[in-house]
Amino acid sequence: MWVLFATLTVLLWGTSDVIFKKVMGGRETDTAFTLMAYNGLIYGSCALLLCAGMYVFTDFTFSLRVYLAYLPAALIFISSMFFYYKALPLIKLSIASPIANSSCLMTTLLCVFILKQDILPLHWFAIAVIAAGLMVLSLRDADKAGIETALIANKRKITVYALGVCFALVYFALDGLGSFYSDYAMEELSASQGFIAHGVTYMLAGIACYIHLKRKEPAYGLGRDKLKLAGGIIETGGEMTYLLAFSFGDAALASPFIACFAAVSVILSRVFLKEKLRPYQYAVVALMIAGMAVLALE
Repeated sequence: MWVLFATLTVLLWGTSDVIFKKVMGGRETDTAFTLMAYNGLIYGSCALLLCAGMYVFTDFTFSLRVYLAYLPAALIFISSMFFYYKALPLIKLSIASPIANSSCLMTTLLCVFILKQDILPLHWFAIAVIAAGLMVLSLRDADKAGIETALIANKRKITVYALGVCFALVYFALDGLGSFYSDYAMEELSASQGFIAHGVTYMLAGIACYIHLKRKEPAYGLGRDKLKLAGGIIETGGEMTYLLAFSFGDAALASPFIACFAAVSVILSRVFLKEKLRPYQYAVVALMIAGMAVLALE
C-alpha cells in the first residue's frame, strides 16, 4: 500500500516543484516568504477542514500531546522548505531538485542505525552511487547552464551558483532529519494526526510570512497568482500521501522512493521550463534516480 501513496507523492511533488520554479523564475522579488505564505495558509486550511470533518464523522481525537509529538518534525520540514525556496531562483530546477532530494540518504542511514530498520546490501551500493552523483552535481561549473542569468547582473556567476547549491544542501540536511523524525513520530500517530499537526504549524509560519510581506509592501495580497495557488494545493495533496506512505511503510525505503520525484521535476523542467543539461549531467541525474529506485526495492 505504501508504494501507491509514495507514487502519488512523486507525481504531486514533481508537478508542484515545476510550478514553484516557474512562478519564481529567477526573480528575487518572488521570495521564499511568498511561497511560504501561500503554502502555509493552504496547508493549514486543509488541515483544519480535515480535523473538523474527522471530528464530525469519526471518533477522531487530536490533543496537545499529539500536536507536540509531531511538532519537531513539522518545524524541521518547514525550515527546510524555506531554504529550498531560496535556492529555486538561483539555480536551475534540474540541478536543485536532485541535490535537495538526495536527503533520502540521510533518512535511510538514520532509520537503519537508530530505528534498526533493515536494508539489503544492494541498498548500500545504491547509497554510494547517489552520494557520488550528489558530489558531481554540486561541484559542477557555475555557468549559464546552471544559474539563473536574471540574477547575475551585479554578481559573480560562481557566487550565485554556490549560494543556490548551499541552500539546496541545507534542505538536504534538514529534510533528511525531518523525514527520520517523522517516521519515528508516525509509529504512534495516524496519518491524519500528522497531517493536521504539520498543517497547523505551517499555517502559523504562513501567517508570519504574510505579515512580513505586508509590512514590506502594504498593498500585497494573496490570491492574485493562480499558479502559486495551484502549486500550494498540489503540494498539500502530496503532504497527505507522503504521510500515508510513511504510516504504511518504513522510511528507510519510502523516503528514497519518494525522492524520485526529482526525476519528475527534471523531466517537466525540460518540457515546460526549457532547462538544459550537458550530456554527462543527464547521466549523473539518471544514476542518482537509478540509485533511488534500487533503494526502494524490498
